Amino acid sequence: MLTHVVLAGIRIPAAFQGLYGLRPSYNRVPYGGSVNSMMGQEVLPSVLGPLSVSIDGLSIFLKAVMAGQPWRLDPLALRLPWSETEYQLANHGGPSAKLVFAIQWDDGFVKPQAPYARALQLTKDALLAAGHKVVDWVPYATAEGNDILHGLYFADGLEDVRSVCALSGEPLITPLAPAEPKSLSTYEYWQLTLRRNKYIKGHLDHWEATAATTGTGRPVDAIISPVNASTPSPHGDEQ
Repeated sequence: MLTHVVLAGIRIPAAFQGLYGLRPSYNRVPYGGSVNSMMGQEVLPSVLGPLSVSIDGLSIFLKAVMAGQPWRLDPLALRLPWSETEYQLANHGGPSAKLVFAIQWDDGFVKPQAPYARALQLTKDALLAAGHKVVDWVPYATAEGNDILHGLYFADGLEDVRSVCALSGEPLITPLAPAEPKSLSTYEYWQLTLRRNKYIKGHLDHWEATAATTGTGRPVDAIISPVNASTPSPHGDEQ
């Protein structure tokens, strides 16, 4: 059974519903014609990707989308066909290669609840049993990243979110956003975007530096982290 649905929110919906999800690089799956909030905000690109009841469903979906050459219809879609070579991990030694995984147990500030910690340990045990190497991931500048993220999300003073909520009369969930966020000037927004660019480069360098310790000549092949700090809460009890 390969039932799938395409969403902009992928990680948490997949985890909370017990599904498989794939959040590809931005503009990998064409976004043209999709509807979302914060339309026009592209400093933190929203991404479309599939949810499925199986891993095969994810790959079949991506293969089908790439076979349709979406870049011929959507000018922002990457001209990047499906690569079976990449899918078979050719640059990592092939499907049977022993890989190096890094586990981020927490972000240095918030520790995940017990079910997530247990899931991470079970994952580590399974990887070690399969012959892979597992190391601890050292979080990179979490506070800086969080500050940049929230600054960009609320740069409009929540004008977009308030206007969307007003269409249906839905109340704003205040614990998820500051009560009175400050609107940024164009120049302030540019400077925050510059901070974002430097942060992304710093995180890439942090990842690449692990090549000195993996023993493979490559940086860690993947980072495994909790999907969220807490398990799903009852509807209406987001606090």
